[in-house]
Amino acid sequence: MLLVAVGLAAPARLAQANPSHELARARGEYQSGEYRKVVDILYGELYPRTRIADGEELKEAHLLLGVSYFYLDESEAAKREFVALLYIDPAYALDPVLESPEVYAYFETIRFDLAEKLVEL
Repeated sequence: MLLVAVGLAAPARLAQANPSHELARARGEYQSGEYRKVVDILYGELYPRTRIADGEELKEAHLLLGVSYFYLDESEAAKREFVALLYIDPAYALDPVLESPEVYAYFETIRFDLAEKLVEL
C-alpha cells in the first residue's frame, strides 16, 4: 500500500517542480552530453505552455533544447527552438568559441533566413 502511495506522489512532485530548478537540471545533463535527458526535462517546461517566466532562463532553455535536438539529429525540432529563441531576442548571437562549428553554422543559417522578419521585430 505504501509503494502505491509513493508511486502516485512522485508524478505530482514532478509536475510542481520549479522551472528554474528544472533548467539547472537540464543544464547539468547538457554539460554531460545527455541530450535526450535535456529534451525530456525542457520540453515539458516549454510546451504546451511555457512555465519559465524569467526571460534569460527562457532564452537559455530554448538554446539548450535547440542544441540538444541538433545533436540528436532532429533538425526540424532544433530549428523550431532556434526560431523561438530569435523571436524572443532578435539580436541573439551564439559565441563561435563556445559552440561547435556545426551548431554555430546551423544557427547562423536560420538567423540569416529570418533576417527580414527579425528586423521587423
